[in-house]
Amino acid sequence: MTRRDQIRRLMEEAGSPPLRQLAKLLGTDHSLLSKYLEGPTQPRKNPLLWDEWEAELRKIIAKKNDLAGTISASRPQLLQLTPSFPMVKIPIVATASAGRGDSEALDDSLEVPVIFSNPNYRGLIARGDSQVDEIFGDDIVIVDQTSERKPGVISCILCGPELLLKKLEWSRSDSRWEMLSKNSAHPPAALPFDAVVQGFVVGVYRPDASGVGFEMKFDPTGRRFGAW
Repeated sequence: MTRRDQIRRLMEEAGSPPLRQLAKLLGTDHSLLSKYLEGPTQPRKNPLLWDEWEAELRKIIAKKNDLAGTISASRPQLLQLTPSFPMVKIPIVATASAGRGDSEALDDSLEVPVIFSNPNYRGLIARGDSQVDEIFGDDIVIVDQTSERKPGVISCILCGPELLLKKLEWSRSDSRWEMLSKNSAHPPAALPFDAVVQGFVVGVYRPDASGVGFEMKFDPTGRRFGAW
């Protein structure tokens, strides 16, 4: 296995963040990283960079594994972050109603651990109480963008000016898609014909009062969100 192959394998183990983000984590320029990954089998210049990059990638993988273990062992306790954790930013694009209400466009971002990095993820600030005990007002929900209607998960649905967070289920008796809320105060409603699915919830981020720690639920399949 060439050094290039080793670096690529380590990149995959580190979660394959976008090239610019990875270059930043490695302390190098993304064009240089791209050139080395796509160039000849053995680099002619700065061969020691491979050693430095491999060492940094192994640190990222170790921190990722430590963080994943902490999440698994400590739910639903808060995670205390330090600057040593590699972080990436995802955009926060709008408010979304867990209930009723017009959506508001936003231009913000959220720093999350690199293991949650995915260029398809977008953040929404939740409003309302229809998904009580699962999603609270002011939680930041992370949505995997797709137009697919996925049954049994909480989805982000555009209904006119409203961006709703609702669990989608297919009703065989009525032959229609229904939008469901965990809060019984919000009765089921038929999915409007002109509704557009924007994605499904894969994570919920809830900062603590200090702004240093946070609780984060994460499931890339979305199945744990809506398992009620």
